[in-house]
Amino acid sequence: MSTSEQDPFSLEDEYEKWVPPTPGPASEPEPESEPESAPANLDEEGGNGFHVVPLDEPPPPVPSPSPTPSAPARPTRAVDEDTGIDTRTVAERRGDAVAMETGKRPPPEGWPGEAFAFPLRKPGLQTIAGAAIFLMLLDLLSRANFFLGLLFKLFAVIFFLRWQLHVASKTAAGHDVPAGWAGAVDMSRERLRGIGILLVAALLLVLPGVVADLLERPALAVVLFLAGGVLLAAGALSQVVGDPTLMRPWNVLAWIARRPLGLLAATAGWWAAGWTEILLWWMRDASTGAYLAASLGLRLVGMYLWLLSARALGVVGRSWSLFDDEDDDEEDDDEVEAATSPAG
Repeated sequence: MSTSEQDPFSLEDEYEKWVPPTPGPASEPEPESEPESAPANLDEEGGNGFHVVPLDEPPPPVPSPSPTPSAPARPTRAVDEDTGIDTRTVAERRGDAVAMETGKRPPPEGWPGEAFAFPLRKPGLQTIAGAAIFLMLLDLLSRANFFLGLLFKLFAVIFFLRWQLHVASKTAAGHDVPAGWAGAVDMSRERLRGIGILLVAALLLVLPGVVADLLERPALAVVLFLAGGVLLAAGALSQVVGDPTLMRPWNVLAWIARRPLGLLAATAGWWAAGWTEILLWWMRDASTGAYLAASLGLRLVGMYLWLLSARALGVVGRSWSLFDDEDDDEEDDDEVEAATSPAG
């Protein structure tokens, strides 16, 4: 058998396979062909619908998110971390609380003499005149119909007491001019409840003096009346500064011990209102002209003293911090540390 028959491949083919060919004349390089991109939508070719981008093409830039306007900051709430309860007082949540400061606020310049000019500052004179005329009309109504006049005067007492406490609150916060009627018109449930407590306390505190007067002990009756008025003024201070804890007996006694004269001056308007009612009752049989003249004069003086007593009560409220706040904070920290320590 020949070699060609035994092996289908010739020796020349094997030689050409292992020996590199001789270089020929230089030829121009073929231009590089652009890479073929896949179809834009492979669904047409049976794909899954993805858009294929060529490898040498840079990815499209990612658009930056448009800036969103920031929402206004919500007012911070004094929330206890353990209980989740808002620790602010009702007055603080309503925005009517007196601004708290460490220590005492200084009294107004010229105190106490400047208190006599306080009711005459604008708009105090206008409010005094308007209130006096309104009360004079109620006095005339009471003369004609005692029970109907008494009913209207009860609402008037609530209104004017609320206004007096509002003026005192503004004074405690640092204001040196009388406040208008706007604060007295706002009668919330909490404020009505506070005024109701003060009125009930006033009746209870006046009762011992009335009993002493019936027993013909005038000196004792005067002392009891004055003491009851000072206690009532100390209790009203809780409404002025928006702190219900000041109604506690030990806090009331602390205020009386530290500011007795200021609290006594704060009762001037109440005593003026009471004596006005007594004097007008004695004059109920006088002529109409004399009765109206006496009523107008007494009401003008009474409303002047009403604002003066509000000023006195507000100045007492400026010394809200009776004790050293730093010492109180240190004592509280010591108690918390002792309670949370492993030994405790």
